[in-house]
Amino acid sequence: MGIKKKRVESISLYLFLPAILFYFYSIYLHAVHIDEAWMGEQSYFMARDGYPHSNLFYGLNKQQERVVFYHHLPVYAGAAVTKIAGFHLFTLRFCSIILSVILLAIMATKYSISSAILLLLMPLFFKFSKIFRPEAYLAFFGFLSFVFLENAILEKENRFAVISGIMAGLATLSHLNGLIFLFSALFLLSVYKKWTLLLLFFIGFVAGIFPLVVDIAKHYQLFILQFSNGDIINSAGQHALNPFLNLLNEHKRLFRKPEIIFTSLLFISSLLVEIRDRFRKCPHFYIYVLSLIFFLGSISPWKWSIKYAVPLFPFFAIHIAETFTYLKKNYLSYIFTFFLAVFLVSSIVFDIDDAASKENTAQLSGAIENKIGFGSWIIGPVYLVFNEIEHYRITSLYLVDYLNNRNMNAKELYKFAASHNINYIVLDSAWVNIRKLHGINDKIRPVDIPHFELYIKGQ
Repeated sequence: MGIKKKRVESISLYLFLPAILFYFYSIYLHAVHIDEAWMGEQSYFMARDGYPHSNLFYGLNKQQERVVFYHHLPVYAGAAVTKIAGFHLFTLRFCSIILSVILLAIMATKYSISSAILLLLMPLFFKFSKIFRPEAYLAFFGFLSFVFLENAILEKENRFAVISGIMAGLATLSHLNGLIFLFSALFLLSVYKKWTLLLLFFIGFVAGIFPLVVDIAKHYQLFILQFSNGDIINSAGQHALNPFLNLLNEHKRLFRKPEIIFTSLLFISSLLVEIRDRFRKCPHFYIYVLSLIFFLGSISPWKWSIKYAVPLFPFFAIHIAETFTYLKKNYLSYIFTFFLAVFLVSSIVFDIDDAASKENTAQLSGAIENKIGFGSWIIGPVYLVFNEIEHYRITSLYLVDYLNNRNMNAKELYKFAASHNINYIVLDSAWVNIRKLHGINDKIRPVDIPHFELYIKGQ
């Protein structure tokens, strides 16, 4: 027979404290993620000007005027903490961290401590739960949406359906992938023929995404321009069959890198253990979770982006943790135990590596202050936003690279700088190596660029 739940929880309780302490240690000086810079810039300008716009992507789809297509809820939160505590990378990450810790606490108290530990160990959750990106918001509000939806179905409480819808709306307000919580809930309620709950859920959902609806309505043309940029349309595709083609390629996300492969394999192996008995006891859970996987595969075309799977992980963790009590002396249980061991070892290795990824971003960006006068317009790495956004007008090297089909060279870099009256070009070793700009020098510099600065990180 399986391991008694009380014994599993007793062991998990001893592991939870060191796990959460190690998680907090990993937060300190964690290396910046590129998306934190452009979302951080949007939060900064929203806090200062009341609406987001961008210098990092100056001239691209009129983003210098206003950004309409963005991750609304994280940017709102970032603007709020910026107004309260000032602009800093940690203050932006604070909301993600708080939501992630609360999510772990809910899972530990409502379901099991072992499920919370498993979620925390999952490498992608361990990393993106503390990053200023939408994943923490999606995982938190999406999971709460399911909790309230489950209560609405089992306890026949209409108000829970409304709250569930609001949570799904907030998940979508964080990232459009949050639509998977809408579609999965509507499908589940349709299967159960809970039409009143379905209507109340949808009303709550509309309330949750209302700020997005208002923003789009007020700036519709600008939204269409920014939403319809080449990357989104080319990746998502416009053919009617694209959702099905996307779904057929979902394995390329779930099995793309070791950081997610072992999590996916462990979840799949857990589905093999006493699945008939478990499905009979809790069919709504399986219908909902498998729907999430289906809809994520259908609407999210970027299969290289494994971080988009993070909102699935709380559900994976719950199912894996419950599998412990169903283990028997048979080959399916042995398969699960094998993948559990592989998952634990690999996750610890990846999490230690992530925790060791330290970088004092403010110190790195601050190193240019004695070289370049405040108020200058510069092109440079996105991390210069932390904490130089108040000192300089910063345009991203990624923009120039994007405009040159991700094949920027020194000549094109100078050309862009000249056409935009840029004062300084700031390069670090990463950009020099990525785009082979080692030969960049004054020989190809247009005479009408007043200044030039080559800054190699670490020197």
